[in-house]
Amino acid sequence: MKVVISFLKNKELDELYIATAIRSFALSMLSIFIPVFLIKEGYSFSEVVYFFAIMNFVNVLLIFPSTKFALKYGFKHSMFFSIPFLILFYFLLYSLDNIKIPLYIIAVVYAINNALFWMGYHLDFAKFSDGKDRGKEVGVATIVKLSFSAIGPAIGGVILTFFNFPVLFVVVSVLLLASTIPLFYSKDVHYQYATFSFKKFLQFLKRKKRDFIAMSAYGFELMLSLFAWSVFVFFYILDESFSSLGFLSSISFVAGILFVIFGAYFSDIKRHIALKIGAFLNFLVWVFRVSVTTPVQAFTIDFFRGVARSFLDTPFDALSYDKANKEKLVNYIALREVAIQLGKAFIIVLLLFSSLKAGFIIGALTSLILFFF
Repeated sequence: MKVVISFLKNKELDELYIATAIRSFALSMLSIFIPVFLIKEGYSFSEVVYFFAIMNFVNVLLIFPSTKFALKYGFKHSMFFSIPFLILFYFLLYSLDNIKIPLYIIAVVYAINNALFWMGYHLDFAKFSDGKDRGKEVGVATIVKLSFSAIGPAIGGVILTFFNFPVLFVVVSVLLLASTIPLFYSKDVHYQYATFSFKKFLQFLKRKKRDFIAMSAYGFELMLSLFAWSVFVFFYILDESFSSLGFLSSISFVAGILFVIFGAYFSDIKRHIALKIGAFLNFLVWVFRVSVTTPVQAFTIDFFRGVARSFLDTPFDALSYDKANKEKLVNYIALREVAIQLGKAFIIVLLLFSSLKAGFIIGALTSLILFFF
């Protein structure tokens, strides 16, 4: 009940909940299909890997100017101005049927969007969330996003089955525009941090090497699920069915909704223990993914993936915001984003030199690194 009251009273977080719910719904309709879409368009596996690697490396480079933009013009304005780049990204993907736009250009467009949005979002959430109930507040945000995201992949898969990617791109673009409306029901936040600089950030990084490694591992695992797992099940387990891949992702979201409230409450009692439980469960998920050979096994393991993430993501985010408020908030949020994006870039390049299933073993091992966050 206390969480619900807090939800209704905290206007700044309410706006974030609603805006990110719509955005998550839109992205969940499409994001999981991007790797297989590019492969189906005729791009080689290595070309798609480089596409994602460029996307994440450029994202790292853009975190610093994006941070300065958010501090000068406002956290919400940073999120708002990310949307046109995201829509342009989808438009360029849609145009690949007619115009062979270099993939690196499309990757850079997405990186601009990603850096602007997540710097604004995390700075805003870290600023306005309550330390005592931060686990529950992150849990509420997760439940709202998962609730909308749960049906997104299934709907996206159905649209792709009966229509095509252009139709799906149009639907997603309209929803993304709608997601900006709730952001400005209250005033934006402007922070002129004169102390924020690349040199001081590097000094901060030296003191936070352990956190940097753990957050990089978090990025490893996220990219492996988005890329390696989705490509593997689509081509080797689900007989190249977009609708089946969509429903597979939805099952993970549904499991997350069912269990995230437990992870949220436990996170406010013992954050580090909750994170360790989630990391260990995620380790087991990756171990069992190695032996998946049938659709039933894939659907079952993705249900447990949702359970594991409900105990992993909430304490991870809550701990990140705790540490950001105890340290220099802007430097810590920038550190988080640099680490996660570098982790994503590193693991995607590593897939060029290993099999997809070898990537699953890497996913298991990197999950255990989160014990040290």
